[in-house]
Amino acid sequence: MRRIALALLLTGCWNFDELGTGFCARSDAGWCRDGGTGGGNTGGGNTGGGNTGGGSTGGGNTGGGNTGGGSAGGGSAGGGSTGGGSEAHDGGRAPADGGAFLISGTATPSSQPVVAYGGDQFLVAWRCGSTICLQRLAADGSLLGAHVSLAGNGLSQPAVTFAGDRFFVVWTDPTAVGPRSFIQGCGVHLDGGILVGPPILQNAAYDYSAPAVAASGATALVVATEDHAGDRAIVGVLLTGGAPSPFTIADPSVDRTAPSVAARTMDFVVAWQQNTSPLHVAAARVPFDGGTTNPNGLEPCGGSATNLSPKIAARGDALVYTWLDGQSMPVVAAQNGPMLQPTCGMSAGQVGAANPMVAAGDRAYLTAWDIDVSGTRQVWGQHLDAAGGLAGSAVRLSPLGEPAVGAAGAGNATHFLVVWTSGTAIKGALINAP
Repeated sequence: MRRIALALLLTGCWNFDELGTGFCARSDAGWCRDGGTGGGNTGGGNTGGGNTGGGSTGGGNTGGGNTGGGSAGGGSAGGGSTGGGSEAHDGGRAPADGGAFLISGTATPSSQPVVAYGGDQFLVAWRCGSTICLQRLAADGSLLGAHVSLAGNGLSQPAVTFAGDRFFVVWTDPTAVGPRSFIQGCGVHLDGGILVGPPILQNAAYDYSAPAVAASGATALVVATEDHAGDRAIVGVLLTGGAPSPFTIADPSVDRTAPSVAARTMDFVVAWQQNTSPLHVAAARVPFDGGTTNPNGLEPCGGSATNLSPKIAARGDALVYTWLDGQSMPVVAAQNGPMLQPTCGMSAGQVGAANPMVAAGDRAYLTAWDIDVSGTRQVWGQHLDAAGGLAGSAVRLSPLGEPAVGAAGAGNATHFLVVWTSGTAIKGALINAP
């Protein structure tokens, strides 16, 4: 099927240099608002795609559309985030039970957390009720102001990156003019100012979902699934200052889901799950001027074994993949250089895991997942060295006996911030980098 891309622009072009510092700087100001949490982020506000939509649970993300639950209704309740600051924990041991700290409120159901680092700050985004909430944190984990929520209904699947001098958040919005869901985004300045831009991916013929985003400098690549009556393509759009111009990365000749994206020095890399038999992972390179050098992708470690739920992260020209194998065990694959031919097959966790993630810091990587421990899912993690090899042993990151699912992470020179869903709240912990 020939795909005709329609960019329905409400306010013009996506240009990071033109994002205003005002909290809401577009004509229909109802698109973003103070979430009623004490004035929003008025103080001062990562790169690579994070956990976009909460990840797959066991069998992989083989469905489409919006994932994650939460109550209908807007905004966060409960007065914003509570608690302040955190203690960093060594990667060689589990954090103390009191080491996790609250990022969201607890009154509104929260899920699907993602996090990015840049400008000496972290930005956490998550689904809160039926909208998206944002919370900035200092590099030491202390909260910067109260969290804010975006106006909207049914918003889900946030993803976040750091682009040049500000954060960029994207999400799935089902409330388009007409029946189709689309991908929307906003810029978040380091002082907390927010600008919601025009739709990024929108077409009257297709539903878009499961966005992921990464940036190289001020150039961001947004990828998502595009539903063709049941079989989904992977599409992308580069935001460089002009009107968004979507392009196909992998066509809908087979069903493709769960995209993840990372920015290397030389290009972007996009990975996704191919819903064939067996399920497996594919990846493609995307040059900074768009298109792809690997139409429909390559299989980094072959397609003979079950691999699903990929996540990727990059440092320089090095790239690390993580996914689940046929036993739902997290697997890590690392590569250095332009080709998509990693060293494959390093097991990083336990059988029965779900929601794998990998984050890049300045010196190394961290991978994490959740797993059932005595009837309660908990988040565990594993340090990876600068080459993507296993460093030390896997350790528990979330408090003992407390539910924790859907981890995401981001790192800097000294720490990783890992965030997860715990009941109706979003919590996090600082983990010392190796």
